Amino acid sequence: MMEVNASPPSSRPRRPVTWLIVLGAAIGITSSIYFNLRLFDLRRQRAQLAEEVGLLEVTDPKRVHLRHVPVRPDAIPPGVEAAYVWKYRIYLPAGYGPSFVTGRRAVSADSPHSAGGRDSSWGGKEQDPVETVLTIALIKQESGWTFSQMRGGSSTSSTLSEDLPLDSLDQFVIEPAVTAETPAKSYSVDEPICLLRLRSRQPVEPQEGETTLYPGIVTYMVESDLRDTFEQWAQGKTDRMPELE
Repeated sequence: MMEVNASPPSSRPRRPVTWLIVLGAAIGITSSIYFNLRLFDLRRQRAQLAEEVGLLEVTDPKRVHLRHVPVRPDAIPPGVEAAYVWKYRIYLPAGYGPSFVTGRRAVSADSPHSAGGRDSSWGGKEQDPVETVLTIALIKQESGWTFSQMRGGSSTSSTLSEDLPLDSLDQFVIEPAVTAETPAKSYSVDEPICLLRLRSRQPVEPQEGETTLYPGIVTYMVESDLRDTFEQWAQGKTDRMPELE
């Protein structure tokens, strides 16, 4: 009786299936790399845009947020002999009434107290959240130095004392609310915000018992409901606002 050795059936080649798996994996890896690169590029563009225009990141809509905005050289209009400019993007929560108080000539190092002139503008409440741009500038023209604030379509300006040596700021302490190094801050709605303090390093000779003041200028933003207590603080009638104790 003859024995027949039956050979096992040959398996079908699986190369097409393997190729499909490899191709699918390659497409997935390529897509992942593409979208990761695209995401990286978008984040880079957003960071660059934030640096150029001061994009705000509002982490708490109930707080005031400030963002530093770089000032380009071409932002200085023609006909201006010299200018120093600070620019902020500001988020104001609903119900916040932005008011501005500026002290001139001689100012305190740590409060809105000043002697020699003061300007104020008390605004109404904003019913909805508002994002706006505030520009603060010291501008030199033929008539002398002028302090200017511009927000939205409104602006205020005042002439500065001739004895402020503003042609060079090297001898001044300059304290803006936000800077390129610290570009963003947030504040409680009942916190007076010092937008800019510029003061000489050498104080005015103080009278006995009086607060030490420095030649310079200071400007604050405060919520309009705090007008009375802020005015008492600015006039030196109290050492600090009760809300800050």
